[in-house]
Amino acid sequence: MAAPSLNLLQLPDALLLRIFTYLPIPDVYQLSKSSPKLHCLCYDQYVVSSLHLSCFHEMSKDIYKEIISNSCHHICKLNLNHCYWLPAQVVTEMVLKCQKVTDLHLIECKLRSHQLVQILAKNQLIRVFSCSIASITDITEQVMRNKAAQNTLWHLKKLCLHFKQETCKLDLSVSVNFVHNTSLFHYCGNLESLRVLGTPHRGLPKDMLSPLILNVNNFQRIKELAINDAADPAARIFFFGTLLELCKVDLHLKTLLKPMANLTTKPYFANIFKNMSEMENLDLSRSNIEVPMDMIKWEEAVNLRHLNLLENIKINSEQLSTLAGLCPHIISLNLQYCISSFQAGKNNYPLQEDLKGLQALISSCRHLTHLNLSGIHSHYLRHNETTICDALAELPGLKSLALSSCAVVHKHSDAREHTFNIKLDEVPAKKRRMSWMEPNSPFSELSSDVNLYSTDSLSSGATTNSSCQDLETLVKGCPNMEHFELITPNFYSVFHKVLGMCTREQNFYACEPSRQLHESQLMWIGHWRNLRYLQLTGIPEIRLGTSLVSICKHCIHLERLHLAQLGLPGHITYHSNLCKALTHCKQLKDFRIEQPNMKLNETFFRSLWSCPELERVCVASNRSTYDSVLIDQLLSMIQTKPPCLVDQPFPFTTH
Repeated sequence: MAAPSLNLLQLPDALLLRIFTYLPIPDVYQLSKSSPKLHCLCYDQYVVSSLHLSCFHEMSKDIYKEIISNSCHHICKLNLNHCYWLPAQVVTEMVLKCQKVTDLHLIECKLRSHQLVQILAKNQLIRVFSCSIASITDITEQVMRNKAAQNTLWHLKKLCLHFKQETCKLDLSVSVNFVHNTSLFHYCGNLESLRVLGTPHRGLPKDMLSPLILNVNNFQRIKELAINDAADPAARIFFFGTLLELCKVDLHLKTLLKPMANLTTKPYFANIFKNMSEMENLDLSRSNIEVPMDMIKWEEAVNLRHLNLLENIKINSEQLSTLAGLCPHIISLNLQYCISSFQAGKNNYPLQEDLKGLQALISSCRHLTHLNLSGIHSHYLRHNETTICDALAELPGLKSLALSSCAVVHKHSDAREHTFNIKLDEVPAKKRRMSWMEPNSPFSELSSDVNLYSTDSLSSGATTNSSCQDLETLVKGCPNMEHFELITPNFYSVFHKVLGMCTREQNFYACEPSRQLHESQLMWIGHWRNLRYLQLTGIPEIRLGTSLVSICKHCIHLERLHLAQLGLPGHITYHSNLCKALTHCKQLKDFRIEQPNMKLNETFFRSLWSCPELERVCVASNRSTYDSVLIDQLLSMIQTKPPCLVDQPFPFTTH
């Protein structure tokens, strides 16, 4: 870095300190080399008291050690999560220097049980601790022999355990030991928060511990119990064994995240919902709990902010209305794959959608900013009824939204046959020459640089205006969107958050309304100028990729772009425009694509390299074509381009 100008050195110290707190640590480190004055300011207590060193792959271990040596006397919060490339001995030495640290995070660090216990024994001021463990039984035995580590655990307020145990494949020779023994909790007398993180996989660990809690009164202060959504047997047995023991205590929880478990028949489980007045975050995904329900006192959950009802098939429109009236302060709601959410009741034939529950939710929950409605088919709205996009447009503060692709292409039942079968030759020639967007429209600028007059965009004929109106209404009604997902139902990514990589063959077929969503209609997404995350999945009519060019050109703050199974299943016909679109993504950090027959050629890699902030590239494709020489060149370029941290090609993955 060049020497700082006199103007920078002449700024007040207080202002410089405030500026440095917003800079990434690598930049602060470079500034510290510029002058003696800046060196002192860069390692001032105001700047380094909370030090986040996670995932800075471009910094060597020597730089890490230098930063810690200059800051160790001031560090109170230290985050080394995901620094998996640093040797365990280096991490241990750095942490032991920070004797004032109170918050310590060591997830995905190469630390063994004895090193973790050594850190707990030497750093007596730790109150918030997170780490990865390879064996829960091993670390428990180590703690039992170390009084100093026990003393640190006794004063812990928050504990996060990431299970990363070696697993065995599921075959007849697997031998698993189920241990019911004293756990770390025996030494945690002041714990307020427990988080358990499992690792997605399909195997079984050799040891699984169900904790034996001798004194449940140690958990009187607990306010948070959480586990992530991963099929990790060891993590789940450990967490739910603890949860069922704590049900015997009169708890006042603020956070309860317990996906993939229906424990309504277990003794004492109802006790955990006796005090709902303080509940703020609740995850009941995959449990099919009804609303209302005698066990859960929803009427007391007036402070509920985040609710996850993923894959709850019992939630219908009427129950959604009830929920909206009982919990008006909800900020985040996940209804993904709640397939009955838009139905009036059970066994309602002929099928008819009922959006009264969604409308009641939007009317009552005016602070709702995050909503997931993906995985829900929307096919049966009657003529002139309010559409999903009409309802969502009443939420101007919405910032995060996931929708099914058929929810933005509504076909009225009395016009279905005509609109689905319209032929290109039925469209007047004059209409074929005209743009799908009026030239005086405030959004007409979006189509100025791409050709929208493709055959497939015209083939929808009279349906185009209706479809455009849905997205137009949504974009105009929710102008502050930052996170948007448009996902065709029944598509499942190979990157499964529960099971990890799923390489089985997938026979995916988009529903008929989803096949009427043409890429010209997606141009409205480009008007969300604050968009930072975009996911487009399973949309078969994205053939040329012209919409991708326009979206990437106008969404200048886009940081994450995920594409999956677009266009024809056998060929990637939008490859050229995809490469062109990537050249406009100057803020892109994460790019992922799942596409059969993906072309990993020089054009694709050059377009990726035009993204200066790119950190992760992930390609999953079966029958892909690539040149091994280009892959070698890519790896060498990664070494010379520090921002690019991870490249993950999966060329043999099947959909």
